[in-house]
Amino acid sequence: MKTFIALTFIGILTYAYAEIGSLSECKKPKAMDGFSATRFHKGLWYVTHVTNVTEPTECRTLTTSKVDNKYIVEHDFTKGGIQGRLHCEAPREAEKRLTFTCTFNGESIDKTIFIVMDTDYNDYALYYICSAITGANADRGASQWSLP
Repeated sequence: MKTFIALTFIGILTYAYAEIGSLSECKKPKAMDGFSATRFHKGLWYVTHVTNVTEPTECRTLTTSKVDNKYIVEHDFTKGGIQGRLHCEAPREAEKRLTFTCTFNGESIDKTIFIVMDTDYNDYALYYICSAITGANADRGASQWSLP
């Protein structure tokens, strides 16, 4: 029980995750005042709670970093029975949000809007994610994706 409680507070709390037809359909929740993407994208985050999810995403470890002017997020991913790492990159944006382009084995998978609503940069984050499937996969439903 202590481990679960520790992960709840040490991990990352996800506000919402929705896969939709296009990014223009995404909600625009209020971003955290003074949010620093550079401070946030350092090291590991552990997803412990998710609401409004189309695919299971709890118990996921996100590896975050900043390389030059790009923010990077990677995590384990399975598509078509093939396991690997999903690699997502976002350029710096003027707005308090990031739009990630995600690839798996060199193939475009989705575009994801990422808005941090609150964080202490160390143990807690509340964020909103909205993803639209892209490339050759754009006509497939979200239920065909497996996110470990």
